[in-house]
Amino acid sequence: EHSGSVAEINLSLFSLLKKMEVEVYPIVFSTRSHGILNPISPSLNKLNYVVVLAKDGENELLLDATEKNLQPGDLPERAINGSGRLISEDTTYFVPLIPKNKDKILSMANISIESDNYQFKVQNKYSAYAYLDWLEDYQKAENKANYQSNLEESFGGLDIQDYDFSVDSVHFVCSESIAGSMNNMIDDFGDELIFQPLFFLDLQENPFKNPERKYPVDFVTLKSRQTIATITISDDFEIVSIPKSSRFTLPNNAADFKFYCNLNGENVQIQALMDVKKPIFTEVEYQDLRAYYALVTQKITNAIVLKKKIY
Repeated sequence: EHSGSVAEINLSLFSLLKKMEVEVYPIVFSTRSHGILNPISPSLNKLNYVVVLAKDGENELLLDATEKNLQPGDLPERAINGSGRLISEDTTYFVPLIPKNKDKILSMANISIESDNYQFKVQNKYSAYAYLDWLEDYQKAENKANYQSNLEESFGGLDIQDYDFSVDSVHFVCSESIAGSMNNMIDDFGDELIFQPLFFLDLQENPFKNPERKYPVDFVTLKSRQTIATITISDDFEIVSIPKSSRFTLPNNAADFKFYCNLNGENVQIQALMDVKKPIFTEVEYQDLRAYYALVTQKITNAIVLKKKIY
């Protein structure tokens, strides 16, 4: 019937792998909505979820057969909740519930600035947890036309003229292509043009607006955002200013951001890499995290200024 509880499905997986002589153990724990399992005095009442841990020498892999769109080694977000208790015939101990993969997006962009003609093409590659987020958004939209309309609205009236995507259901990756006119994204002051070359990224403002926080920030998973953009500028314009390159890192290398912007002939080349290397930041670390995101959004929203040539 292709149905069953989490315990039934994952314990069936456990039994199947054990018959295949794979070293496996059940891991029991509490889901995020059910509270944290106390490592000092764990309560049976808190146990409402089970997954499988497979071992091959020093290599370990968490497995959850209830989610068809997850890679081996990853867990659904509801199940990423601190630690779980490994159960075996002769021992029991806590195992950290750490996914193997990140929430990862790779973006490649080409922007063409010509006289009264401003075009863009962006290719996004969503992997692992970013793929799950994309899939959820697409399923809510129900079809390609609605999803394209939602994209245009989210970017403040962007004119998308071509949208397409392909899904690799084996490796859980979505490759997306967005192309169109960015005339509405250009500030034209007559003799000057000002525009944000990374307008297509989702960090246009700092998500942490409150000056203080009394509880931890939980991203659930690690995050990676890599962007490579090429802006081709015609001879009709003179480049007045471009964003400055910079790099900043949080204490203990908890997060890193690299931003490089260079002139290469008629092209402006931008590379940006945001890497959040741990999922939970305490309230003590909040001010550093807030300042980090302020710097990231400042760089992402930096503008290129052009001057129109007079012939």
